[in-house]
Amino acid sequence: MSDPRLGVVDKILNYADRPWRVIAVIVLALAGAGGYALWEQRATIAAKILEDTVVPRLEPQRFPQIAQQLLAGTHADLVMVQRIDLAVGQLVNIDGRLAGDQSWRPPPEPRSVFDAVTTAEAMALIAGHVVCSDVPTENDHRTAVELGMKRWCRVTVPPVPDVAVVGGLMIAWKTAPRAAAEIGYETEMQRLALKLATW
Repeated sequence: MSDPRLGVVDKILNYADRPWRVIAVIVLALAGAGGYALWEQRATIAAKILEDTVVPRLEPQRFPQIAQQLLAGTHADLVMVQRIDLAVGQLVNIDGRLAGDQSWRPPPEPRSVFDAVTTAEAMALIAGHVVCSDVPTENDHRTAVELGMKRWCRVTVPPVPDVAVVGGLMIAWKTAPRAAAEIGYETEMQRLALKLATW
């Protein structure tokens, strides 16, 4: 008894007895292989398409109102918003408010995104969490240090996992708040950081 698979091969070879039929068989084989490859990579292709079309945009014109809410609601001494450009790895202050000085605005102070946070903080921020810590005294944070800030909380804009980061929101205090109060402030920061971006 002959192998049934040989029957299929024989039929294809019998069909491809002319040059144009050989070309048709090759084209069909390539189309099948290409279709299979596309099917196997469908998740990667979809992610790339969505990555290119769903890009948030920072809305700094909304910051003054948000800053006033944060100053009043968290008793912070300083509120700042930064623009983050991950393509070049840069963070720049674009606006800020200082309690008790309505005319104060931060210097741009461009710096590397990767110098501004530790690896653990970066992972938490990318996941959409608020990161609170004591203000380090290094030069990378000179505005907060010069203003006498001791404790700060930071969150990305928007604070949404798997969405491109376009900015950062920061609040700081000269005297650290109580731990229980800080937890409440973190929720308020996430809520307001969402309002600083559209997509």
